[in-house]
Amino acid sequence: MQADYTFLRRVEHILQIFEDCQIHAIPQLGDARAALARRVLGPDSTADRLMIELDTCQQRVRRTYTQYFLADAQKTVEKDSLHGMIYSIKCAEQCDFPLSSRCNLT
Repeated sequence: MQADYTFLRRVEHILQIFEDCQIHAIPQLGDARAALARRVLGPDSTADRLMIELDTCQQRVRRTYTQYFLADAQKTVEKDSLHGMIYSIKCAEQCDFPLSSRCNLT
């Protein structure tokens, strides 16, 4: 993850130096993209190679994000849902109400 962050920041910094302004978009024109590729990956690099490297990096970051952050969020939702179901059942049993009714238990 650190290597991907460093790579993406390097691309961003070179873009901003290249454009002399705050920019976060990869150039659409082939010549500008090729120039960025040479600055980021070395003098023999191509625009296609840069796009492959960027795409691969973004896929790794997306996978890691999904694995660590979205999976934990899903587990929390599942845990909260289970807790809610158990509470509803206990509430219905103790208050002698149907499950669709609400009661306040402390």
